[in-house]
Amino acid sequence: YETIEPTNDGYKIVLSNKTVKHQINANMAHNGSLLLTVDKQKSFLCTRQKALNPDFSYHKSPPFSGSLLADDTVTIRGFIEDYDPELYEGTGHVQYLNTLTRFTKTYDHHFEIAPDGRFEVKFRAFSPQMIYFTIEGSTQTRMFIVPGEVQMIGFNATLKQVTLDPRKWEVLNDFEINHYMGNSGLLSEEMLFLLRDYEYNLTTSPRTKALNMESMSQLQYLRWRKRTYTNDYSKMGSFMDKINSSERARQVMNITMKADYIYDIYAYPIRMEGIAQLGSKYIDEMPEMNYNDHQYLLASQYYGIINYMTFFNNHQSLSLYKKARVLNFLDYADNHLIDLADTTLVHDQRLAMSDTRDTDEEFPFADESADYDSAMSENAKTLWEPYNTLVKKYEIMNTDSTRLQRRISELDYAVQAYGNGLTSQMYAMQWMLLFNQNKSLDSAFIQWAKHHITEPVLLNFLLEDHTEKIEAESRYTSYAEGTIFVDSIPSISDSYAFFDEILARFKGKVVYIDFWADWCSPCRAEIKPAAKLKEEYKDKDIVFLYFGMSCKKPDWQKVIMQEQMEGYHYWLDRNQGNVLAGKFGITGIPHYLMVDKSGKILEGQPPRPSNRTEIREKLDELLQP
Repeated sequence: YETIEPTNDGYKIVLSNKTVKHQINANMAHNGSLLLTVDKQKSFLCTRQKALNPDFSYHKSPPFSGSLLADDTVTIRGFIEDYDPELYEGTGHVQYLNTLTRFTKTYDHHFEIAPDGRFEVKFRAFSPQMIYFTIEGSTQTRMFIVPGEVQMIGFNATLKQVTLDPRKWEVLNDFEINHYMGNSGLLSEEMLFLLRDYEYNLTTSPRTKALNMESMSQLQYLRWRKRTYTNDYSKMGSFMDKINSSERARQVMNITMKADYIYDIYAYPIRMEGIAQLGSKYIDEMPEMNYNDHQYLLASQYYGIINYMTFFNNHQSLSLYKKARVLNFLDYADNHLIDLADTTLVHDQRLAMSDTRDTDEEFPFADESADYDSAMSENAKTLWEPYNTLVKKYEIMNTDSTRLQRRISELDYAVQAYGNGLTSQMYAMQWMLLFNQNKSLDSAFIQWAKHHITEPVLLNFLLEDHTEKIEAESRYTSYAEGTIFVDSIPSISDSYAFFDEILARFKGKVVYIDFWADWCSPCRAEIKPAAKLKEEYKDKDIVFLYFGMSCKKPDWQKVIMQEQMEGYHYWLDRNQGNVLAGKFGITGIPHYLMVDKSGKILEGQPPRPSNRTEIREKLDELLQP
């Protein structure tokens, strides 16, 4: 500001940004409101409390258009009114989706709050989206961000009241406490208000959708969900008319509802008891989707839709990609037969797949009955029985180049099925990063990407990720000093004597056992927490013993060097891995065991290294004399 001058009933404030100068007159109005007049022309009435039923007619913003992919920094600045450093924890974080990674991947950025209540956080983002914003120990709320923009958020003094007494949230909500500013500030205000009613008041609840997904037959659920979407869309439309929603908020809300609907339809087959098989009627009635519409980037469920598309393509009997993949495998098996009896299996599978009748017509059940669903599942089980038998025998014989070509064929299918637009390129991005989440991309993937991925933001990120992984892989040329490989021990089928022989070496010590693999991201996430644990207990009677499970030995050794994993290491061959999986009930990795000083294996899984407090308490307990 340049000047602040008192007047008879208020103040005159002159603001300047070196380019434009404004005069703002601030006068007290009724009920403690403040009347602001800008340049003696435009007036605003401001209150300390938001309207319970706001009118957003003043929010004039056109819909998003064009490409919504961007690679830029988001800056969020803010303050907490009446901030008390003794009450608040002094930290916060934002949580957002990285558009370019797999659908489940979120990113956290933490920040500190200054003693006067001010804070600032910056992070890299790739698409406009609603993010979660948390003040530790106080509140979690949401705001809309756009890459390249600066956003502001202020929390009024009511936040202090609910932080002191969380029971006050029963009659308050964050719309009454948060105040947004910046380019997308009004959109954040509007979306916070709309989402509250969308999720809790006006539409079908997520719990109802989840319960019906488990209890309804496939076509019963599909048609019920279509009706609820139509009704919910109408209700939200009337509500947005009532509060005079802006064009941009309507756009975000409408695409959010559409994406939620499509997501639920794709998610239905993923059941608690396994993957349900869909009939052609379900597939024919699935909602249409514009695969090149960038608006879907505004909806968080878009990434879930892409993930479930991959499930559909790989696991549904009526998926054209699955049929093509199976035929490709049969050609491979045909050329590598080790048992003449398998010729019959290959023939039977080809014959079963050559029947092009509509499978729905084979079943005399009402299409919305549970019997129809059961019949579809039984039919799929019968259809793929020869194939499943062959896979167990011949998949292990596949070379890396064969598996690579199979993965590339899925990317080719995505381009064919969804067009070479946004969705197919996002599909390809997510799956290339999944196939190579712990290592650099094969050159065949790089060549495919350069040829098919035309969105610059996507291709640049993929190449950047590839370069970072190459650098990580070449950072070390030798193993860490405390790395010890246990020599391979010949084992008899179904015998775990080799395991007892290894443990016998460490009698009198506590042994912390980790079953892991180089390709396993959750396993790799525990390496750094484990390194801190080893440093803390390096002078104690504790042994860290790693078993490489279901992985290739060269890749396993490479990661041990790359991650500088100190400790004892033993690579399990297929038979040894199966024996220990059966003995200890290992259904997934990472899997942990703990052995006390007497050599007794404790029941249940011990805490992971990342469970900082629990694992230390357990180790300290076992180290007691």
